Amino acid sequence: MNVVERLQAQADGAALDAQRAQVYQLAFWPDHQRAMPMDFLACALFAAVHPKDARNLRGAELACIDGYRVTFTGKMLTQVHADIVMGALQLMRGLPEGSPVLVRPRSFLRSIGRHTGKTDRDSFRQLIDDIIATAVRITAPDGQVSYSGSILTRSKDASVGGDQAFLLEVNRDLARVFLNGFGTVDWNQRKALLKKPLAQWLQLYTSRFAEPVPVAELHKLARSAAPLRSFRRQLKLALLELERVGVGRFFIDAGDVMRLHVQPPALPPAAASQVEPRGCDARISAAAQAQFTQRYPGASFEACLADWSAWSGSKRARNPDAAFLGFAKKWALNAPS
Repeated sequence: MNVVERLQAQADGAALDAQRAQVYQLAFWPDHQRAMPMDFLACALFAAVHPKDARNLRGAELACIDGYRVTFTGKMLTQVHADIVMGALQLMRGLPEGSPVLVRPRSFLRSIGRHTGKTDRDSFRQLIDDIIATAVRITAPDGQVSYSGSILTRSKDASVGGDQAFLLEVNRDLARVFLNGFGTVDWNQRKALLKKPLAQWLQLYTSRFAEPVPVAELHKLARSAAPLRSFRRQLKLALLELERVGVGRFFIDAGDVMRLHVQPPALPPAAASQVEPRGCDARISAAAQAQFTQRYPGASFEACLADWSAWSGSKRARNPDAAFLGFAKKWALNAPS
């Protein structure tokens, strides 16, 4: 080994020692939010399926975006598991690696909006075991392994006031992966989406990725077992749920791509009064037409109005604008993408 090689080896060794000596600390976010590392959101780690449909996987390569490569072994993780992971991360906020975190099943279940009966506590322990028993390996686009190991680490059981509890440890890799960025979701909005796994999955996904994405790619990332045609219909319903709780307005365009709806600037009153409704029913106002266009970008107002006019109930409507917009909500779900 020549002098240059020896100096380089010494520098590499010093850098490795410094990395080993560094103590990583979990990120911090506001109380009303829940967080998930970006590396977990960039892949199909938490599926949009019901827990009863979760199956065991071994060395499975998960769908991912942005050049990540993810392999997974363990019980398929669902949005229920995601809530538990985010609940645990909430307890770990701001703590350095190796810190113990006490988990009391009753209070923890209350914190994630679940019931606390014996059956629920038993189910919670099994779900925690599912998460702890996972083996996840995430390789970043540059070839570096950004995460390797179990998502949560359980150190030991405990008893507090007669309650069976246990300790989770702040995992070094878990604290470090937050350095790559993370997404946050509003917890009240998420509770409003309870038992709607696709809507919950979309809430997490769009917390970090708002760029247009093909529906076929979302189908893979959500790990839906439904055929693509059925998934597209489910997706439209889930997007309406996101809008209902205030997450955001998304739509599927004519190219079968999900996009974020960007609110156009409001027209001045004089300009707005010049917009004339088009179609078969002159009772539908320009304001209703504008609302239709804002709610369902890419959908044909003329086609919807024609179907509305052909519907026998349209002739009996006392408030044509409100009745038309109610009709349009169902019509848009079945309109061709």
